[in-house]
Amino acid sequence: MPLCAEGWEQKQIAQALRIRYETVQDHLGDFNNSKKLKPENGGSHNSYEKIDSKAMKKHFTALRKKHPKARRIHQILYNGPYNISHETKQAAEKYKIVLHYLSPYSPNLNPIERLWKVMSGFTRNNRVFKTATEFKKTINDFFCITWPEISHSMVERINDNFQTFNKVPSS
Repeated sequence: MPLCAEGWEQKQIAQALRIRYETVQDHLGDFNNSKKLKPENGGSHNSYEKIDSKAMKKHFTALRKKHPKARRIHQILYNGPYNISHETKQAAEKYKIVLHYLSPYSPNLNPIERLWKVMSGFTRNNRVFKTATEFKKTINDFFCITWPEISHSMVERINDNFQTFNKVPSS
């Protein structure tokens, strides 16, 4: 699934991939104009109960079925354990999917990580979920019900206004 479909802002995508913001704008504009983000046009809307190496293999299989004539498919992933596992890498190789990993970063500088922290506080902290379905519903309820109610109060907490430091002149 493209990063923008996961809720990432264009600025965040540019920072994560270390490319110019304008490049992201151009690519996403092209994608939106050609409607490529829709599942019927090559986008992905897969949902899995559990994300692990097996789910990644299913995802790669679905990608290859959708794009059987593509010589290679490029997938951008973060360095999560199931993304860097031997099984995931083997499955990617089998389906001719080239894996690109995002650089490690400082989560406290990423606004989306701040949002996850807020979401965790409202949904996950000090709670045990009996099923994955219950967990998924709780997360969905946060984004569909709770977030619209509290988002206006989160402007100061979730932003990308960082203090910048001037270079210290060398003596």
